[in-house]
Amino acid sequence: EKVRVKFIRNYPDDASENTEEKKLGRAMVRLGSGEGSLKELKQNVALLGYVLSGQVPEASSFLASNPAALHKETLSVAQSIVESLKLEGSEELLKSLQEAVEKSSKSNAIQSLLENSVKASVQKFEPKLLADYGESYQEWAKKFEAAVQRQLELQTVEERKASIQKTLSELEAKRQNLWFFENRDDIDIQIYKKKVYYPKRWFGKKKKPKAADTFYVPPTITHNG
Repeated sequence: EKVRVKFIRNYPDDASENTEEKKLGRAMVRLGSGEGSLKELKQNVALLGYVLSGQVPEASSFLASNPAALHKETLSVAQSIVESLKLEGSEELLKSLQEAVEKSSKSNAIQSLLENSVKASVQKFEPKLLADYGESYQEWAKKFEAAVQRQLELQTVEERKASIQKTLSELEAKRQNLWFFENRDDIDIQIYKKKVYYPKRWFGKKKKPKAADTFYVPPTITHNG
């Protein structure tokens, strides 16, 4: 029996939804959410995030809901971003941004607001952070000192072993030298005793060579008469 199987193809995501601008914009929106002492700064960041990520309806709604918190600098930058990205259906948003710029009373730079927020955070959290850091450093210093001490002890033991082994080797070499010089005569005697002498062989009295006869004629030669 044959079974027909259908496969669902995974189509690639739309590349236009994952541009760097949209990723940065979505991150800024998440960063700008929530309450707290930095609410005003977060609201300005969130508006820029909506514009960068191309969320025109959300940007328009956010602008209408938080007009008092938005600075002129933020509104002007948002206008420039919308015009640069040429977002679809952004005519009403551009108009609302222009009206908000004209009505906004917050002319101080966002940079100043950010610096003031950082300074306030430093004053609030710096003492505790320094105290925690000091405790952590003291604990680390103790552990480090203990580790160094253990290493020195291990090194000392190894050095002692090596020194003792070296001394023993030197003593053994000296002992062998002393033994040789103290027993040199005995060694020579033992060598002499082990030497083997073989008697000379007698091959008889040497014979004098016969003198050659001047008139000797070999038998193979005959005299002519």
